[in-house]
Amino acid sequence: MKSIKNLISGFIIFVIVVCLLIFLVENINHKFFLNDFKVYYLAAKALISDQQVYGVAFSLGSGYYKYSPLILMFFIPFTFLPYQVAAIIFYVLIVIAIIVLFTLLRKLLNRDVFEKNAKQQNLIYSLAFVFVLNQIYRELHLGNTNVILLVMIFTSLMLTLQSKSMMSGVFFGIAILFKPFFLILILPLLLFRKWKELLSAMSFIAVFFLLFMVIFGFSFTFDLNHQWIASMMGHSDAFPAENTLDYIVRLYTQIKLPGSFQYIIIAMTGLLYLLFALFTYKKIKQRKKPAELNLIFGFMVLLAVLPNIVKTDTEHFLYALPLIVFMTYYLVIHKNWWLRIIFIILFLLHGTNSNDMVGRYLSDKMSYYGILGISNLMLIAFGIYLIYKQLQARRPGEIDCLEKDSL
Repeated sequence: MKSIKNLISGFIIFVIVVCLLIFLVENINHKFFLNDFKVYYLAAKALISDQQVYGVAFSLGSGYYKYSPLILMFFIPFTFLPYQVAAIIFYVLIVIAIIVLFTLLRKLLNRDVFEKNAKQQNLIYSLAFVFVLNQIYRELHLGNTNVILLVMIFTSLMLTLQSKSMMSGVFFGIAILFKPFFLILILPLLLFRKWKELLSAMSFIAVFFLLFMVIFGFSFTFDLNHQWIASMMGHSDAFPAENTLDYIVRLYTQIKLPGSFQYIIIAMTGLLYLLFALFTYKKIKQRKKPAELNLIFGFMVLLAVLPNIVKTDTEHFLYALPLIVFMTYYLVIHKNWWLRIIFIILFLLHGTNSNDMVGRYLSDKMSYYGILGISNLMLIAFGIYLIYKQLQARRPGEIDCLEKDSL
């Protein structure tokens, strides 16, 4: 027990050191901008100053605010600080969120997924961190909210598994407020009849909306939400999204498909998830809590596939992190070199598309041909295969590199 805690402490130190080095390099190179956070910060300032929130370029690139006006409430406290101070605080919050996310995943994997806890905890989570380091770096560089939202989602899932429905819904509701495409996670909750969690999430969103309305007024709130919807639709139409399944199919088949093809893909994804859930449920129905295990895998797979089915930025491929952590855990404790080689090849395709790693020319080519999107789909397929392998009946003591102690 003590040795495992020491290993986890070592992993936390490793994460802090890497993130500190990134912080120092960004400042030395005068690149500590956190442009995504700057958009939230300046949009929140505009909100409380009665200035225009939508249709204004607050930062470089796609620096327009295109999210719900409600979530600016979370960023208003930052506006009382100078931007550089607020940016440093937010950077620290992202680092804390990374550590918390890995801690949540460790608890889920050790308690609910794997029958015994691996001795090599430090190795597992350090490797998984390295596998997603490119996306982690981009998250820190831009100052986005993706890691924080993953913490919200897996805190919600953890509370659901503990039958704490009300608080679970609150965390899930916050995630939906930030990124409405998380509504896809309603599928496993509906399938396993988590009505209280869904009711709590919807109630929280409604109460938060009313609070915003009380503070800023009915007409102003209505007008802002109308602008938000228009901004969101415009962003989706103009966004190239080279890594979506819609783009990949059009590029490689050269078939003229209807504009609604993206929505057909989303519907097919929902159907495929239901088949996946039914299949995995049959595999684990002999266990004590099959629904809980199915919820965990359902969340991991649906999160990973999100950037393939909706038009969004490449940093959202960070949503594959929980599935990658599971796969890393599985491959460390199962000494199958063929599976490990396959995973390394997929990692090289998935985690190395960066100008700093492969150069601008090759990076642009990889983007054009949707390599990140294709590798993500292959990674998900590989992950589902490993889930199938993990769900096969195993006798106690089958894996010699595991130990019985629980964290």
